Order: sequence, then C-alpha cells, then structure tokens
Amino acid sequence: MLPGPSIDALLQGGVETGSITEIFGESRSGKSQFCHALCVAAQLPVSQGGAAGRSLYIDTEGTFRPERLADMGQKWGLDRETVLSNVAFARAYNSDHQQQLLLDAASVMSASRYALVVVDSVTNLLRSEFQGRGELAERQQILGRLLRMLQRIADEYGVAVVLTNQVVANVDPGPSMFTNPANATKPIGGNILAHSSQTRLQLRKGQASEKRILKVYDSPCLPESECAFSITANGLTEYVKPQRDNYDQDKKGFNPPLEGSRLAMHIVQVVIDGFKSYSAHTVVGPFDPQFNAITGLNGTGKSNILDSICFVMGITNLKQVRATNLSELVYKQGQAGITKATVEITFVNTDKRQCPLKYEDCDKIVVARQVVIGGRNRYIINGRNVQREAVVTLFHSVKLNVNNPHFLIMQGRINKVVNMKPDEILALMEEAAGTKLYDLKRAQAEKKISNKEARAAEIERTLREEFTPRLEQLQKESENYDRWAKASAEIGRLGRFVVAWEFYEMTSQQRDYEGRIGELQGMLRDKQEEVLERDNDIEETREEIEECKKKKARIDQQQEGEFARVNEQAKEANRSVVKAQVMVENKENDIKAEEERLKDVEKQLVEKRKELEEAQKCFDREEVKQQKMMKELEGCEATLERCHERLNGISNGIGDV
Repeated sequence: MLPGPSIDALLQGGVETGSITEIFGESRSGKSQFCHALCVAAQLPVSQGGAAGRSLYIDTEGTFRPERLADMGQKWGLDRETVLSNVAFARAYNSDHQQQLLLDAASVMSASRYALVVVDSVTNLLRSEFQGRGELAERQQILGRLLRMLQRIADEYGVAVVLTNQVVANVDPGPSMFTNPANATKPIGGNILAHSSQTRLQLRKGQASEKRILKVYDSPCLPESECAFSITANGLTEYVKPQRDNYDQDKKGFNPPLEGSRLAMHIVQVVIDGFKSYSAHTVVGPFDPQFNAITGLNGTGKSNILDSICFVMGITNLKQVRATNLSELVYKQGQAGITKATVEITFVNTDKRQCPLKYEDCDKIVVARQVVIGGRNRYIINGRNVQREAVVTLFHSVKLNVNNPHFLIMQGRINKVVNMKPDEILALMEEAAGTKLYDLKRAQAEKKISNKEARAAEIERTLREEFTPRLEQLQKESENYDRWAKASAEIGRLGRFVVAWEFYEMTSQQRDYEGRIGELQGMLRDKQEEVLERDNDIEETREEIEECKKKKARIDQQQEGEFARVNEQAKEANRSVVKAQVMVENKENDIKAEEERLKDVEKQLVEKRKELEEAQKCFDREEVKQQKMMKELEGCEATLERCHERLNGISNGIGDV
C-alpha cells in the first residue's frame, strides 16, 4: 500500500518486483522522500498492502535520513526501532565502492527476506568521476554493469529495485517549453538506463511549496498518467488544493494566486522613496493580478508610478520616463536635501511552471533600484546587490523587456498602431510576444557560435599540427619507456635470480669446502701424528744402533780381553779346557742371540726404509733428514758388516782354539 490513494491507484498497488523502476526529477522534487516511503511500505504486513520484508538502501548523495523513516513509520503505527532495524543502509563513496556494495548485497540478502533495493542515486558518482565526452563511453560502460548487477539481484531474490536519477535541461523541449514543465528537463543515463528500467517515473514540483507531481513517464503495463501529493512531516499524503482568495484586502501584503492563474509573475506592490515627485516613503498597492488602473488628478504622480516601474526594470531610454539623466529621477534633483531615489517592487512568484530561472524556490521576488546623485547606481534582488544584467535576465526569462519600444503604449500611440503596415504590425507582434528579443539573442548567439567555431577550428588545427605529432612522439616515448621499464624490471628480477642462484651455489660449495677442509685437516693431523711416530721410531732405531755399537764395543773389548787371557793362559789351556768349552758354549749362545737380534734389526731396517719412502712422498721437507738417516743406516750396515767380520774372525779364532 503506497502512501495516498492517488499514488496507489497510479502505480496500481506499488512498484513491480523482479524489475527495475527508475524515479527521476530535479533537485528537491521528492525522490529521496518517495524512496523513504517505499522502505516503510515494504515492511508492512501483506494484509496492509506491504511486502513483509526488509529494504536495502544504498546512498550516494548523503540524502538518507533515519529520523525521516521513523516519522513516516509512525503513520502506520510502527515504532522507531522496528522501522530502522528493517532497513539495511550503506553509503557509497565512489563508483568502485558502489559496485562492491552490490556484490556484497547477495550475502546480505541471503540472510533474511528482502523486498526492496533502493539506489539513491545511481548516476551521481558516475557524473562526478567521469566528465566530458572523452569519458562518456567508460561512464556508460560502468553504468551498464551496475544495471546488470541490479537486474540479477531482482531476478534471483524477487525484489523490487528502485533507482533515483538526476536530470539535465532539455535543450530541445519542443514548442511547449513554457507551458509544460514536464518537458523542461530530461533524465540522464541515455538509452542504457532507459532500456534497463521497466518503469520510469517522473517527479516534479507543483505550484505550492509542498506539492509534488508524480507522472508515469514510461511503462509497459501502466498508462501514462500523473497525480499530485504533498510532502508533510508525516510523510507523503494526498494533496489538498487550498481554497482561498487571491488577496486579503484587510491585510498588508498578498496571498498567492489560485492555481490556474495565467500570469507567471506579477506586481503586488511598489515602494517609492525620493523618486521624482515622491519625496517620502510611499507604498502603492496591493495590485490585482489581472487588471489595474491608476487614477487621480493631474500632477498627482500617476505617470511617475509607471516611470518607477520602468526604472526598476532597467530601462535604458530615459526619454521613455521623461528624463535626460539619472539625476533628474531624484526628487527635485537633490535640491531639497534628498540625494537618492529608491524604488522597490514586490512580485508574486507562485506559478513555478513559469517562474524566472533560478528563482523556483522563491514565492516572492523583491527587485529594487537605487540611484544617488553623483554616486553609484545599485540593483538589488531579494536583498542582494546584483548587476544590471541579472535584473534584465530575470525579466527576459518571463518575456518582459522594458526596452521594447511597445512595452509602454503612450498617448497617441493607438492611432499610429492602427495605421501600421503589415510588416510593422508583425514587428509589433514579435516585440509584444517577446520573440524579437530571442531573435536578437539568436543573432548574437550565432555570431558567438561562429567565433567559437573559428576559434575551435584554430585550436583543432593547432592540435593537429603541433600537439598531435608531439603527442604521438610522447606516446612512442612513453611506450618505449614502458618497454624499457618492463625490460629493466625483468633484468632486475632475473639478476636477483642469478644472484640468488650464485649465492646458493657458493653457499653449497662453501659447505663442501668446509667439509673437505675438515677432512684434510683430519688427514693432516693423522699424517703429522704418523710423522711424529716415525720420528720416534727413527730415534728409537738410532738409540738401538748406538746400543748395538756399545754392545759391539764391549764385545770387542771382551774379545780382546779374552784373546789376551787366552794368550796368557795358553799354557794353562789344558787345564782350562773344560772351562773354555763351557765358555765357548756360552759364547756360542750369546752369538746366536746376537745373530737373532741382528736379524730383527735388519727386518726393522727394511720396514723403516719403506716407511721412509712413503713419508718422503708425502713430506718433501723430511728428505734431508731421511737422507741423513740413510747415511747413518749405511754406516750401521758397514759397522754390522765389520761386526760380522769380527764375529767371523772371533768365531774362526775360537774354532782354532
């Protein structure tokens, strides 16, 4: 159930589920208010015309108001917590964020039942991020992607998707530009948004400040129609047309005219101070919106009232107001102590369909002009100082041109009009209708366009001849730089791989070398120990040789002693035969023992030679020592030979004995 029977009847019960509904309109036309009302209606029970579901509200303009939802919920008996808990809100800050929110919407909507998705508005962020024709294609592409995502949400979850959209001025509204405000603007987004929206609704302001008009702009199942509603503190309600007269004669001021008045805006009162014959502050009015007559005796200032109106509206031909300069418009030209003239006109501006441009929000427009003798000339609109062009533009926008020669019909002018030729009558009609003003503006615009086109051609030529080649060169340089940057990055990446591989290889080799060094150090220690052992063995061998030499010397001495004793005791040999035999046997045993000992020594010498030869190969530094040892061994062998010879001699001598 939508707020108000007229809206409910217009939309035949509500917005369509499983499809996209677009709501467009100018600023402050009620788009966000309408979406807030839909969020409240969606959570109502089915028995009350609702959908008994939650709503997802994506805000891109900062127009979401929780307190407004709570106020609208009170109309249906819903408390604040219930209303707010059934609306999931998200604020989008850029188009990428807006797309991400739609992607996340699937997981949010899977958790509970949703009936409505609102995007307010779908085009705001795109218009601010993508500007100009050069970025139009990209903007439309992103808009199309957003609409496809929304349509998928509508299909998968069976929800109603409502989009708000902004509008732009319609540069070609057709012949009804000033009579039909619905054609003054058009929605943005182009065909992409138009084709994606199954139903398109238009919102616009009415004459009254609270009045809004909802129109079915395009729909395959709804007839083209419109209805009026009001925006109040409790939400959207039926619009009640005020029943009142145009003016309250018992009060100063004015009441807005009834709807249907043909005048876009009209004068309600004129305040004159120091202008021509009006030396004091004088209020003239209120005026009737249709017909007014100023009567009075001659010299009472009737014409000066019309002159004051022309003065405010910016008349340039002072002859029309019976003056040659602005100083003549001041009371007695300043000679009576009054040095300035001020005129203030109050206009009614309640017909918003035909109001001046940029004054749609003003129900009353106050235009004033002040001239000071020997000083400045000021124009004021609603209390703000403005330029004369602003005042002229204001009146031109409602087809009022005070400088039109036929704006005032002076005395004797009627007969002249009656006797005009057809072309003069046509010119008069054009002036009266205000079209000649637009012809002049059109000529000025065409001249300006021609100058702009020449300037654009010059700029295009400059772009083509100077900037385009430079741009192409910069493009090539940019491409070359990109390739160089990519190659440099690749070289750097490969270089890092090479360094890493070399580091890995060197680390592996270092570990291998460290292991090998450990092994070699172990082998070196073993060899050093072997050398020490061999040195010890050699030393022991030397000691043994020395011992043998000593023993041989002792044996020699003993043998010599024995020989002496034998010689001395030869004579007693017979007596000592037994004793000699015993001694011979003892000596023979000693000789055998010595021979066994010599054999062992010889074997040890052979082994030592082998060990020395092996040590000589491993350690060259021991060569000198080994040679000495060989010489000593050779000496030992010679000594042994001599010992053998002596032993043989002794043996032979003993045998002879």
